[in-house]
Amino acid sequence: MGQWERRTMEYHNILYQKEDGKATITLNRPRALNALNRELIDELHHALNEAAKDPEVRVLILTGSGRAFCFGADVSEFSRQLEAGTIEKGVLLLEKVQEIIRLLTRIPKPVIAGINGFATGLGLDLALACDLRIAVERAKL
Repeated sequence: MGQWERRTMEYHNILYQKEDGKATITLNRPRALNALNRELIDELHHALNEAAKDPEVRVLILTGSGRAFCFGADVSEFSRQLEAGTIEKGVLLLEKVQEIIRLLTRIPKPVIAGINGFATGLGLDLALACDLRIAVERAKL
């Protein structure tokens, strides 16, 4: 079994495992089909940067827990921001997701998307930004 890593940021919405030159980042909000909320976006951004900088990591795998890779944006969170009149925060979240997508395309190591189910909306964008995509038969893109 690999060593579970905790960097300077504590992760609550992703799992980060490093073993034998491979870093696996698992989106871990299975009840929400790994939909992207503010916390998950921040943690994913941090973990991708850590894996990109780590000389021990030679390949990166991005996957999701449960029955989805990533269903996309957490619409309930964006709706709450609209109702609260804080749409600017929603725009900032989308900009951060765009940063993540750019980061995925620029990591100088192979990045593999392990698509284990739904990959829709921004989740599909994440998968497409990876260098290689491997999907189970039941995956929905």
